[in-house]
Amino acid sequence: MKELSLVIFKPDVFEADGLKNRVEERFYEEITRAGLSVIEKGEKIQFTPKLCEEHYGHVKKYNNGQWIFDITQEFMLSGKSQPLIIAGENAIMTVRKIIGPTIYAKEGLRATSESSTQNSARNYVHASGLAKEGDPYREAKEEIARFFPKSVKKLQSNPDFAGFWGK
Repeated sequence: MKELSLVIFKPDVFEADGLKNRVEERFYEEITRAGLSVIEKGEKIQFTPKLCEEHYGHVKKYNNGQWIFDITQEFMLSGKSQPLIIAGENAIMTVRKIIGPTIYAKEGLRATSESSTQNSARNYVHASGLAKEGDPYREAKEEIARFFPKSVKKLQSNPDFAGFWGK
């Protein structure tokens, strides 16, 4: 089934000279190899405390959740981010596999120059579908609607994604 997934290039991608190009190039190579594509690329945005709460507030309910939320919010407020919509067969889990685990990443697209427990929220790429208690389809739909509200109706009426929106 063709799915949609939200991806966000986080502030670290835009901080270091040349890093943005390396991360983007590697990401695009990986998703293309997997048969996925970027169907919409948003403008760079600055997260606000309200947007952080809407997007990352759910982590507070997990073990060490408030601490993780606090360092994630600090990081996301530190610079610009860029949302993308990725499409293709099994896009949600395929993108998650490409970018690797969220916590304790040491290499790959999740890595940073400071990979450690304290810096686990500082990674290059966010992707939909990590919902521990929930539905990764619901999470992807909510995240796409949050960052691309004007695109939702067009995407919902696209027959290629009928199964995704029907889940």
